[in-house]
Order: sequence, then C-alpha cells, then structure tokens
Amino acid sequence: MRAAPPLGAGPFLRDSMVVRLATLSPKGAPLLTPIWFVEDRGRFYMNARRDSPAGRHVAANPEVVLLFAGEKHSRSQRVLRVRGRARLRRRLAARLLLKFALKYHFSLGGLWNLISSLQTVRVRLRYYGQRTGQSGTIEMTPVTFEFVERPRGAELNI
Repeated sequence: MRAAPPLGAGPFLRDSMVVRLATLSPKGAPLLTPIWFVEDRGRFYMNARRDSPAGRHVAANPEVVLLFAGEKHSRSQRVLRVRGRARLRRRLAARLLLKFALKYHFSLGGLWNLISSLQTVRVRLRYYGQRTGQSGTIEMTPVTFEFVERPRGAELNI
C-alpha cells in the first residue's frame, strides 16, 4: 500500500523542479543526485542511464530517499522527505514523456531557457550523442512522506 502525502505536500511538490535522489552504493557509500522528476499516479519518475551511478545504486539497493525543496516559489525552511522503493524501467510511457516535456521544455521557464541558450544547442546535441549506456527510468513508489526542517546552512537549490 502506498503512503499518502501529508497536508501541504501537493503545492510543495508542484513548486519543486529538481529532486535530490539519495541512494546507496553496493558498499554502502551514499550518493545525492539532483535530477528532474515527474509524479504520476502516486509514483515518482526520474530519467537516468542504467549505467549511471544512481542507476547502478538503485539496481543494487532499491531503498531510496527523495528530497524536495519546493524551490520554485518559496524559500521554505522545510524539506519534504519521501522514503520508498525504486526500480529501473527500460521505457517510459508516452504520458510520462509528455509530462516531462510540459514541465521542463514547454513551460514558460523551459522555453525562456531554450531561447536564452540557443548558442549552446549544438554543444548539447553533441553531448547527448556521446552519452553511453542504455537509457532508463527510475520509478519510485513512496512508503513514507514527512516534512523535516532544513539543517542550518544547508542549501538544496541548484
């Protein structure tokens, strides 16, 4: 059974553009990866190469934590911490691709970013062409949600 988000989590999730994905390596070393995400039907989805550190960690240890800072419109002193189980998927459903595109590429901020950085398009296309490994998606099913105080001096914004 999936956990229900606490009161106030909906706006907080909508105001978060980047999630911090916390994973553990097979040897127990922690890794915090800032990554784009979408939520759909009570699960969270993040695109990552299967051979990336985050992808390898999820394959070895499915217990993960997501940290949401709600950075889009507020400077909250809270962070939403979501614990859950993740798995790697090979493909992303069309509805999820559309959600990623609308959130990150066809939103006002996404379009402004594209227009303001047109000179880098060729470099970015070359970068994506050189990426090795199979693409994949991390699907996370939440087990617990809780708001926690942001540690003093901690900055989660990118």
